[in-house]
Amino acid sequence: MAARIGRRDLLKAAGAAGALLLAGSARSLGAQSPMAQFGTSRVSRLFPDDGTFLVHTDLHNHSLLSDGSGDPSGFYPQMRDAGLDVAALTDHAIQGKDNGETLCHSGQCSYAFGIHDEKWQEIGAYADAADEPGAFTAIRGFEWTTGHLGHINVWLTQNWTDPKETESLMSPRGLTGYLSDYAPAQLPIRDIHEATYGIPEPLASIDGFYEWLRTPVDEGGGMDGLAGFNHPRSYDFDRFALFPEAIDRLVSCEIFTMTTDFLFVGRDEDRPSPINACLNAGWRVGLIGVSDEHGENWGLAGKGRGGMYVTELSRDGVHEALRSRRVFATKHAGLRIDASANGARMGSPIAAGPVTFAVDIDRGPDWFGKPLSVQVLRPGTDEPTLLHAQDIVVPADTEPVVELSAPPLSIDDGDWVFLRISDPETPIESRAPEAWQGLGAAVAYTSPWFLTA
Repeated sequence: MAARIGRRDLLKAAGAAGALLLAGSARSLGAQSPMAQFGTSRVSRLFPDDGTFLVHTDLHNHSLLSDGSGDPSGFYPQMRDAGLDVAALTDHAIQGKDNGETLCHSGQCSYAFGIHDEKWQEIGAYADAADEPGAFTAIRGFEWTTGHLGHINVWLTQNWTDPKETESLMSPRGLTGYLSDYAPAQLPIRDIHEATYGIPEPLASIDGFYEWLRTPVDEGGGMDGLAGFNHPRSYDFDRFALFPEAIDRLVSCEIFTMTTDFLFVGRDEDRPSPINACLNAGWRVGLIGVSDEHGENWGLAGKGRGGMYVTELSRDGVHEALRSRRVFATKHAGLRIDASANGARMGSPIAAGPVTFAVDIDRGPDWFGKPLSVQVLRPGTDEPTLLHAQDIVVPADTEPVVELSAPPLSIDDGDWVFLRISDPETPIESRAPEAWQGLGAAVAYTSPWFLTA
């Protein structure tokens, strides 16, 4: 096995444009990287000496092992060629835990049950063959999938599970949720599904999944892995009901999925923002972007993707960075975003009170001088409160980073805060509230900071 390589082994001095020079062969980290394409550096200007460096991630993708159409044997090489440093194949797990038959390799044939043990081993073999510590991290994962409780990705586990195994399909609500995903569109399943949401059904609980996540590996559980909420809606995950024992292991929430920004999803239907609901429930998640690719265009630019600050490019390094919430969400290949609040990096706890944010933004010389907006988002009732907005221009790498101050943060108003970076020249989606309309579409989101008294 190749030795793990840390930041100081990978990085040499950057040129005037911030271009990255890498040690090793043409296949080493950055050979196809958008960092090289756009002329950005992997080193945060806010934390240049802390031993971390930026890698680009896409942690949610599918193949014909569930409802995708791409051959899984080509997934990891294609993601690496597309410039991703960390990639996860996360085919659906629905009710196939005890299904030992080998289903045909087509979306329609296999999706009724999702993956089973043979497919799980197949994904692992592809990931192990593609994984090259220091150059590319290939992750095996699965998507715990229901129509009524939502979808959750799980990464870096030896074991896997599904909603049948965790007793999350065994109720009328579970059945109608399942049918709402897979029955013919003309059936009135959605109406039946919606009508059942308010009915207490203890057998249709998500708690079985959280129990599995904290169960030791030698007992068949997923204690070695991490999980994240996928393409969230405010009524998913039992309305984000908090399971305190899972807070440390439930590390992310998608805010960009495919091309959708989930900050305001549901507001046009008078539902709460799912991001606001998740954080207000007490979950301590980082915010990520993913492509959720179901076709064969793995790694295609323009869909959601993530950035992550790791101490080493390896599975252990990714695990540690996710658990520390050193992640951000974007749809722009080659973008570097980092942020601090009173010197604490995104994902960290901070003390309530006055705060100064510093924001590191870079996508190479073409973005120097680009006008953007940075917003400070705080807890709200149905959507985040827009506490502060500031127009900025992207600084050159020889100019000071962006700084902004917001009104003092009171823990009485809620215990989280994060930043939204937007492009005022790109219109925001119509379902966004009127107060946000002039701020433009999101370019990136930082992970939250979590307030302490």
